[in-house]
Amino acid sequence: DLHFARALFAANRAPENLKRYLGARKPSARNDLLREPRAVGEALAPSKMPLARWPAAGRHPLVALQQAAVNLAADDLVNDGILAVNGPPGTGKTTLLRDIVAHVVTNRARVMSTFDDPERAFGDTGLRIKKGNAFLRLYTLDERLRGSEIVVASSNNKAVENVSAELPARSAVASDAFETGYFKKTSDALLERDTWGLIAAVLGNAVNRSRFRQRFWWDDHTGISRYLQYATGTPTLLVVTDLLGGKVECLPEVVVQEKPPFGRIEALKRWEEARQHFREVESRSKRLLEDAELSIQLPRQLAQIGRRLEKLRNELAALVQKREKTVEAVVTAESTLHATRQHSSYCAGELAKLHLRKPGWVARLFRLQRYRAWLLEFHDAFESNAKAARDQHTSEVKYHAVQRDRQCIEESVNALQIEQAALNADSERCAVELARVRAMVAGTPIDDKYFSLSHRERQLAAPWFGKEASRIRDEVFEAAVKLQQAFIDAAAKPLRHNLGLLMDSFGMQSFGAPEKDAVIPHLWSSLFLVVPVVSTTFASVARMFKRIAPEEFGWLLIDEAGQALPQAAVGAVTRCRRAVIVGDPLQIEPVVVLPEQLTEAICKEFDVDETRFNAPSASAQTLADAASSQYSTFETKVGARDVGIPLLVHRRCAEPMFSISNAIAYENLMVQAKAPKDSPIAKVLGPARWLDVCGDANDKWCEAEGRKVLEMLHALRASGCRPDVYIVTPFVVVQHRMREQLRKDGVLDDWVDDPSRWLYERIGTVHTVQGREAEAVILILGAPLADQVGARGWAGGRPNLLNVAVSRAQEVLYVVGNRELWRSAGVFSELSKRLP
Repeated sequence: DLHFARALFAANRAPENLKRYLGARKPSARNDLLREPRAVGEALAPSKMPLARWPAAGRHPLVALQQAAVNLAADDLVNDGILAVNGPPGTGKTTLLRDIVAHVVTNRARVMSTFDDPERAFGDTGLRIKKGNAFLRLYTLDERLRGSEIVVASSNNKAVENVSAELPARSAVASDAFETGYFKKTSDALLERDTWGLIAAVLGNAVNRSRFRQRFWWDDHTGISRYLQYATGTPTLLVVTDLLGGKVECLPEVVVQEKPPFGRIEALKRWEEARQHFREVESRSKRLLEDAELSIQLPRQLAQIGRRLEKLRNELAALVQKREKTVEAVVTAESTLHATRQHSSYCAGELAKLHLRKPGWVARLFRLQRYRAWLLEFHDAFESNAKAARDQHTSEVKYHAVQRDRQCIEESVNALQIEQAALNADSERCAVELARVRAMVAGTPIDDKYFSLSHRERQLAAPWFGKEASRIRDEVFEAAVKLQQAFIDAAAKPLRHNLGLLMDSFGMQSFGAPEKDAVIPHLWSSLFLVVPVVSTTFASVARMFKRIAPEEFGWLLIDEAGQALPQAAVGAVTRCRRAVIVGDPLQIEPVVVLPEQLTEAICKEFDVDETRFNAPSASAQTLADAASSQYSTFETKVGARDVGIPLLVHRRCAEPMFSISNAIAYENLMVQAKAPKDSPIAKVLGPARWLDVCGDANDKWCEAEGRKVLEMLHALRASGCRPDVYIVTPFVVVQHRMREQLRKDGVLDDWVDDPSRWLYERIGTVHTVQGREAEAVILILGAPLADQVGARGWAGGRPNLLNVAVSRAQEVLYVVGNRELWRSAGVFSELSKRLP
């Protein structure tokens, strides 16, 4: 795969995600989700929330940063991209991966629902391959249904098996979810336990592939091939021996339990029913998210209405005051007008009277005194009349002006009152609608009030939706899975051909012609239609996906990426368009078999940046953290450390384990959310503490420490307590000697089902237990001599080893070793402070 990647770069055909992963393409912008409220608000916007979610046991909603990670995976990785998630121990990494799986499956179901007949999603290539006495046809899958393949990968076998085993487990879903199951018969056979459905499978190495092939496909009673035969209307009857020893014919158990449709007509009828149901629940979820969006918009509208109403009140008050003055002005103008009219009328009358008393023509001709007196009087009367007329006109103009002013003010007041009434109605409507949507969503709105909460309150908040509202989104995923099964039923014929061909060699062997080999990715996509999630170790990627080209698959989910060498993930990243990479650089680092001096010299020789690419300080997680546009910064004692989206709500460890881990690795940013629980082991052995043991050493093994651990196990056995405990140590020699001592003592005989298996699963170096947890952890330190300071310094120089050791313990931790010597070994000083 490394040669393949190098060739892609040389040919300028390297996929975008590989460029991002290797740092050839940097993020255009980065958002710090611990320090930028804007970025958190955008990440948690209802518009970014998937319509579906995983119906987990208890149906509890995700907390803020878990939901942010899911939203950003759904929104930022629509086409391609890398999203890094920093997952300290016990913070719900698998929980958020489940929601991503639910989102991807539901998105594909939405595309499935667009087909009237699922068989039309498959194209007959006309190519055939002979198998026995028959031919199997090669079908291509519609490109719209490709790109939803989910590959879970890790360097750690246990990590990928854990994810693939947890997803289908009955305990992974609510007790009332998936009551009819999803190929439960086959899933139960694959996992050898009670499951709800065939959502995931463990592949990878040859043993896993062979086991999967047999139980998933070829087994007469659990194989999907028998199911698909029945769905196509060509059932196979099996001959079995009855209770009386006779031979009888019966249907395969997978057919009896899963109840497939018999033939195409019934399959298409079920398909239409599943489509209708899916569309109905999806519409309800869309309305729910719209309500959440309304719960953001409505307070803004109410605030805007409030501001406008306040402005209106001020404007109305000013207008009313102005109107009062205008009314007074009208009264004054009306009074003045009345007075001027009366005066004008009087003056006109006086002038008319003078006209009647005008002297005769003789007086006018000779301008007698009488005439001259009349002229003076007439002139005065004329002027008075003219002035009175002017005053009347002025009064009329002023009166009409103030009347117009009053009318305008009245109209303005009326308009503002109408607007005020409308705004009050809008405000009431918005308030009623806001009360409705808040009652519906019932979670914590991501608004200014949210950002004023304490760090703990912000981290524990469930954004937008409470349990009841979240159930609507649960139902979308359940409907999507039912739709998927109905799609498989109605497309049983092409699926039976494609899967039959894939099960021969998983596409690792050529079909003998390039045009036939070109269909192998479609065969894989057909498998992912049935089993949405497939897991593998990185070591098996190149072989199992030998004929898968770059970006053929949709999604890569990497777990425990902090344990993976940077180069290990190259093949998986190359083949997938999107990658969600989850891990923690402060847990166990990658195992490097070469000496550090040699790897540093190699980096120098080839001009490689050792700080970026040289393990153990570099890992798949550190490359992903640098490639992701979403990140956070932890300020540590040795400088700042950039990580991906941080998960900070811890639900695994009680005190003092939680506080120890939080202090030595996470700058006390994690918040405790573990529910109190009784510990039977603590009732026998007492509370968490450091059992101070001084003794001699054989290499790093201390016999006295081993005897102390043995005493503790005997005490547990005597009390009848189940030994849900890990015995861990920094050193391989201590692991070996502790196993030998327990084997010789026989304390496990007749106490555990398989003593030999218990010794190897429950006793080991700290490196062997990452990803696991138990009620109690006994940390046996070793290196008890004063001159073994180098060994102790190695163990305590970085927080990784102690962080993993203490965070495996759910309820109680016991440390066995020389306290005086170990308390000065780096982070063990913090351990000593916090343990009695």
